Amino acid sequence: VTEIPANSFKNKTTLLSVKLPNGLISIGDYAFSGTYLSEELVLPETLETIGKYAFNNCSLMSGTLKFPASIKQIGSSSFYGCESIKEVDLSAATEIENLYNSVFAYCKALKIVKLNNTLRNIGSNTFSNCSNLRDVEFSSTIETIGNSAFRGCKSIKMLDLSKCESLTSISNYAFSDCSSIETINFPSSLTEIGASAFANCTKLQHMSVLCSTPPTIANNAEPFKGVDNIACALSIPTDNFFDYYDANYWGGFVDVEKKSDIQIEVTNSEDEISTSNQDSIK
Repeated sequence: VTEIPANSFKNKTTLLSVKLPNGLISIGDYAFSGTYLSEELVLPETLETIGKYAFNNCSLMSGTLKFPASIKQIGSSSFYGCESIKEVDLSAATEIENLYNSVFAYCKALKIVKLNNTLRNIGSNTFSNCSNLRDVEFSSTIETIGNSAFRGCKSIKMLDLSKCESLTSISNYAFSDCSSIETINFPSSLTEIGASAFANCTKLQHMSVLCSTPPTIANNAEPFKGVDNIACALSIPTDNFFDYYDANYWGGFVDVEKKSDIQIEVTNSEDEISTSNQDSIK
């Protein structure tokens, strides 16, 4: 068997287990959608494509979902609603550059995600409402994080994007309602943050932004709506303090009196004025 066609076992609610054979190349759209697979799914080393909705709402599927090096495409919503999967391992999937919409959305038991080092784009709602997700290994190759990609991931406490050296855009609502995030580290490559990207991240205490130019805010919206900009500390490059202070929205996190103590000394000569800037920005 090299192919499982579309809809082959769709809504076969009595199907509890399946063993996929080596030599299998493709699994079609909706192939196992709505079945009650109750065991860990082992993907064969020959598998190249998984169609859209292929395993969606296989709510009893458990354990680790490990993708082989052969995989080239994972369709949208293919594992949507697989509520018992605990780990997703894409580290060997070097042919995957894009994760499409809602692939792992509502995988409510999912705790650990290992992304591959060739991934460029995380699509809309890819991991949305994975409420137990706490650990994501982001790769340096990621360029964009799509709308609502991690929305409602309420167990993430530390969001470290500092090694995502190619990341330029975080889209609307990407991490909104991630109510446990305390620390965010942004990379120096970031140029834009979308509307409500971090809305309702109410426990956010510290942000580190390595960008020399403040990231622009899409449509002049509020990316950190609901975040206490007085309690949340902002660490920025020292030389770019006033760029952030003057920038749209970022200035609300910067307090000149607290961050920079400027002393002016006048010498005996009327023509000589010396200044010293004792900068306390981290």
